[in-house]
Amino acid sequence: MPRAYFARSCQGAHGYDPQTLLANVPSLRNSPLVERGAINLPCEGKSPAKPLALQVNDLSPTVVEIATNDLPEGLVVLNDQFFKSWSAYADGRPADVLRVNSVMRGVIIPTGTKILRFSYEPKLAIPLMISLFSLIAASIVSVILSGMAPVERKIK
Repeated sequence: MPRAYFARSCQGAHGYDPQTLLANVPSLRNSPLVERGAINLPCEGKSPAKPLALQVNDLSPTVVEIATNDLPEGLVVLNDQFFKSWSAYADGRPADVLRVNSVMRGVIIPTGTKILRFSYEPKLAIPLMISLFSLIAASIVSVILSGMAPVERKIK
């Protein structure tokens, strides 16, 4: 199985049922299972066919480029782990990263796309807000405690 490929056909799914996934294992190579939500899948319903292997260039641990060479509209699958912090760009335009076969990444590319780029872009807003809140709370407590008179203890 190539690391990245163009799927000529695919199967749409609204979430994953492990039994459905296991039942379809033999066909997942030629017709991957895509968690689509409300996205229209141009490859859905087409006859299963051998996927077309694509060239992958790892530019860094957080950037992967795939040469798509003017393919028709369809699904490109990257056999790397799906994680919500990955973003995709088809010729520089943002594209939705889809969960494929439960654990991999996929993107629907428009006709004529030359380069598909995956970039790891962690969403740090919530962790940064929690850290900032904790720092402010610790500072307030520190100011309050430093303003209190020290307690004297008498030693007998």
